[in-house]
Amino acid sequence: MSQRKYRLDVCPECKVKEEVSSTKRVYQCSYCERWFCKKHLKPRLSVFSSIQVTTKDSAWKNLVEKERMSKDGHPDFLYTKEKMVEFKVEEEVSRAKMDAFLDRSKSYGKPTPVISRTKSIPTKTPVKCPKCGSERIMTTAYREQYDAFECLNCQHKWKHFHRVLEKRVEQKRKTSKRESITATVIGLLAGCVIALAGVGIIIWEIYNHLFWTIIFVWFIPVPLVLIGVFIIIFGVMVAIGSVASSVSSLTPLKKVVALLLIVIIVGMVLWNAPAIFSTFQRLMGYQPSSLYSLEELVNYALSLINSDRSHNGVSNVSLSSVDSGQKHADNMLKYHFFSHWDMNGSKPYMRYTIAGGQGSVAENVAWQYSSAPFDLEEALQSLEWQMMYDDSDWDWGHRDNILNPFHNKVSIGIAFDNNNVYFVQDFENDYITWSTMSIAQNGDVLMIGSFRSREFSLESVNIFYDSLPSSLTSDRLEKAPYNGGYSAGAFVGMALPSGWESVEGITITAQTWVQTSSTFQIRFNLSSAFNAHGKGVYTLYLQSDPDMTEDSLTTYSFWHD
Repeated sequence: MSQRKYRLDVCPECKVKEEVSSTKRVYQCSYCERWFCKKHLKPRLSVFSSIQVTTKDSAWKNLVEKERMSKDGHPDFLYTKEKMVEFKVEEEVSRAKMDAFLDRSKSYGKPTPVISRTKSIPTKTPVKCPKCGSERIMTTAYREQYDAFECLNCQHKWKHFHRVLEKRVEQKRKTSKRESITATVIGLLAGCVIALAGVGIIIWEIYNHLFWTIIFVWFIPVPLVLIGVFIIIFGVMVAIGSVASSVSSLTPLKKVVALLLIVIIVGMVLWNAPAIFSTFQRLMGYQPSSLYSLEELVNYALSLINSDRSHNGVSNVSLSSVDSGQKHADNMLKYHFFSHWDMNGSKPYMRYTIAGGQGSVAENVAWQYSSAPFDLEEALQSLEWQMMYDDSDWDWGHRDNILNPFHNKVSIGIAFDNNNVYFVQDFENDYITWSTMSIAQNGDVLMIGSFRSREFSLESVNIFYDSLPSSLTSDRLEKAPYNGGYSAGAFVGMALPSGWESVEGITITAQTWVQTSSTFQIRFNLSSAFNAHGKGVYTLYLQSDPDMTEDSLTTYSFWHD
């Protein structure tokens, strides 16, 4: 009865009789050439209401009654017509009426090819007569656009149009798609909001100095910062989950495009993370109200210094190329301490030498804390004013340093966050162009240079000693002696020209001490100083005639270890 070839489709009889719309193997009927599952593949008689009146043949009536009660097979008009010929209906007139009915139905022979609608979601077909409500109905035709039905109780006929159903299904699909997109967007936004809440908690903790705030979760102590991290992770997971559920339903090509878009968006967010973080800080009120570049702040600080010097009849200073001031300011901000010493235990002149300075240095440091947003220029102006006019607690040392007429350069350091501003002024005496400034491990010192803007009469090289620096903690730097001013260390002695002797400490007679107008050359050995004090940091202060200036021309440090 059927060919063994099959395809995957919806069986129309399963759809109508059993309301089953799943896809299964269907086979082609050899009569009507339509496709049915194995259960409904066999053709059976098409039953219509006037069959009892049309014929008096008892065999035919019994067959019709049997077919009407059968749940298998499918009604087929061509098969029915063959059976009618086979049973030789007695009344020719009745047969003619039946033929006319079958001809009008046009439901046998080579039907119009059935177009599969397996991709659409089938809807529930009627199971009752719309006129009398009887459940005794039969299918009289299958069409591309509709299915035809007839009630066996009242002989009412009607059609069930697929086009209307498909429109409803399509509308339902669009509604479902909109709902899916809406759910994805809501999930993504919810994840972002949760993650931002976690970031807010961490920022609030850090900038309120409550980094280790402990709260109890089910009697377990948990740092609030850690909770903020967990909230961020949870928010990210919510956002990723909502996007992943939406992407999983796409075609492979659309999945690739969606993943590329996600990678691009994440990359843009990470690339602009500093700007986003800064904006978020401002929204929370944890960032200075006015933003300046470091260059603008340094130039503003220089103008404050030179303004104070000008008002007191002192020449201006210029910016130094040595970055010792900025490095110290950054170090204090990073480790949250305030001192002339750093975390390595180094003093200002040691850091100045490490940074490449070959002149002499004297340092001012200032610090301001604020729990509220502040203007950086106003903060620098306030710190400069305090060092100039409110410095009695420090015996006006900061003021004297700012107004020292012998200083000709300054290395400025400015570091800040949302609550702190660190301001460093490393004033320099930089008057020498050095050809050679070297100290060998055996203690040989060679100093060759020339004066740039003015001439000095060199008299001595003063030698000071500090023990080797050791690491310090932020807490230790808040205590004496690190919370006050700094000294040059212990006086060791002097390196002098031949025929001169130091009034205290050791005297080192220079092998070479030559000065001609603006150039000079000095050579001596520090072995006797090494023998007297051992390992440590030795700093050389090149001194000129005291009648010209009492300030040194160098503060050059050497580590002997």
